[in-house]
Amino acid sequence: APLVAPGVATVVTLLDLIWLRDPGTMTSREILAMKCSAIPSARTADRVIAISKAAQEDIVGTLGLRRDRISVTPLGVRVEGRVAPSPESELRAQLDLGSQPVVLCVSQKRTHKNMAGLIRAMVGLDALLVLPGSPTPHELELRRLAQELGISGQVRFPGWLDEPQLERLYRIASCFALPSFQEGFGLTVLEAMGRGVPVCCSNTSSLPEVVGDAGLMFNPEDVDDIRLAIGRLLADRRLAAELAERGRRRSSIFTWRRTAEATLDVYRRAIDERRLLSLDRRRR
Repeated sequence: APLVAPGVATVVTLLDLIWLRDPGTMTSREILAMKCSAIPSARTADRVIAISKAAQEDIVGTLGLRRDRISVTPLGVRVEGRVAPSPESELRAQLDLGSQPVVLCVSQKRTHKNMAGLIRAMVGLDALLVLPGSPTPHELELRRLAQELGISGQVRFPGWLDEPQLERLYRIASCFALPSFQEGFGLTVLEAMGRGVPVCCSNTSSLPEVVGDAGLMFNPEDVDDIRLAIGRLLADRRLAAELAERGRRRSSIFTWRRTAEATLDVYRRAIDERRLLSLDRRRR
């Protein structure tokens, strides 16, 4: 937003501040641009939008913004109208999945996503870990780690998948795991829940408020804790089915319509507050 906008209400959305703590999320040039634009814009805006309560608290604590200036508008998931999945036999052959159980993690390959912890947690588990997504420099480190641990044959890095392939991968997955150290919201967890995939994830930042009681929580700093949660979902299919159903129900709360309406309310509130401020100044 413009730093100076006389007579005009401004609203700025800050998805998260992870880029301030983990330089690997952006280039140095991008981080400098964010520091010079996003942060000053948020400080001068009439209202700021955060996508989770955790993100709101982080913005308050890190940037010193007043909590009452920050509105939370959670993100959503679209359940209906998804594309038809590709054939299962075709995808299993393409990704060399055989008939083994699949642990799925759909996420950017960045250090704060803690995929290294997830790979370490796979040691001793009878399942394949599938990490789709565009390659990054960090992926090379993850591949080396899997090799050092002797489980390179247990981890798949299929690269970018199209929508039908990804849709089938969700249906194949025995569980979904997200071990991030920090998430502004955790949209991929919600997308897995909406598809009826049992979820386990970190007990940090925004993830507990998104998942609620519809998934197993673990300490992302504790590899044994991650392994235990995944192992429970693989072994206890009754628990997995129960969490899958809870996940479907909970994901139905998070709709894009709800997000849009909440966002519109923030803009209206910013306009009203600016109008009242202008009237007050005229009276003086």
